[in-house]
Amino acid sequence: MPTGFRESRVGQEKRACFRFDIKIPFYIEQQDAQRHCLHVHKEDLLDADQLIRMMRLERAIDSLMRQPKYIENGGVELFEDIKFKLDFMAWMIEQILQGGDNLCGTDYETKLSHFYKLKVDFNVEVPTLNPFLQALSNSLNGYIGELCDVIENAIQGKIFMYQKGHSKRFNAALYTRGMTQTAKQGNWIAKVSLLISKRLACYEYLFYKLKEAYKDLSNHEAWPIDNVNMAEQGFAVHVEKRYQPDDRVCCLFKMDDRFVFVQARCVYQREGIGAKRTAFEIEHISAEDEAFLICHLRAKELQYR
Repeated sequence: MPTGFRESRVGQEKRACFRFDIKIPFYIEQQDAQRHCLHVHKEDLLDADQLIRMMRLERAIDSLMRQPKYIENGGVELFEDIKFKLDFMAWMIEQILQGGDNLCGTDYETKLSHFYKLKVDFNVEVPTLNPFLQALSNSLNGYIGELCDVIENAIQGKIFMYQKGHSKRFNAALYTRGMTQTAKQGNWIAKVSLLISKRLACYEYLFYKLKEAYKDLSNHEAWPIDNVNMAEQGFAVHVEKRYQPDDRVCCLFKMDDRFVFVQARCVYQREGIGAKRTAFEIEHISAEDEAFLICHLRAKELQYR
């Protein structure tokens, strides 16, 4: 046992923090070095070449869309709505990966409002382009709708769960046959179409990786259900992972079909093999979650009397 876990301190922590055994599902994960909670970074999901490719595709599309000739002849207008949708999808994924702080502000509401105003059907003067634009638009609508659900159901605006399985990816090959050769010959529409398809494929893959990274967290139906010794100041659970004094964790408890989120530090872990009783002191809990937790514990107290 580490010297920091003196028996006298352990006894004090138990008396101060732990009161009732409640059998509930829970999810616990150690904070990273930057104290991020239940959070994955973009660099954890993609390698350097993939990140560079995404930046180059974005810049190439922006460069083509800024060319005066195609602004004047209406070429840019053909792709404006599609580009906005792709940018919106990319922005939401990027914001989630950055922790979600900007998703509670006006930027999200403004972008979402603009998205709802976009036209649904495409009927442009290039008939061969219509099926491509419509299929691409439908695919983007699906991703945007799913991401909006994830964002709007986030716990405290920063813990994201993905309840929907992996979506079928957009099959650009069905609509872009011959476009590669046409693009090489300098055709502006073919160039934009191919670049947009490739950029979407990058973000489809990133979204897939994001869901995989959050799979255990999102699948709350499979969380372990165990006795949690709970009080207003802390909790104790049985876990196999070894914790050291002052290790910080994030924990979600599912109580009465509601998620309670806390940040806590380890104050004690019993020695042994397998699941070990481990005690944590709560360091941060929202006022709303704290009020719910207190009411829940008081109801349990009355029930045990």
